[in-house]
Amino acid sequence: MINLIEDNESHDFYFSYHHSAGDSMTMMNPDLLDSNVVGVAAMFYILADLDNTIPRPQSSMLTSE
Repeated sequence: MINLIEDNESHDFYFSYHHSAGDSMTMMNPDLLDSNVVGVAAMFYILADLDNTIPRPQSSMLTSE
């Protein structure tokens, strides 16, 4: 898929098109953010420490019919 939107070098258009005034770190609840970071970090630590690899789905399962 080709990106047909021309953006400037600082990506001002992209930000104003896809984000609102509420999309900033000041709107985040620091405690909820901390708990999410801990959860994601724990998940990746567990996945990285597995003895076996996680099987990938077959390519036929990835395509829609």
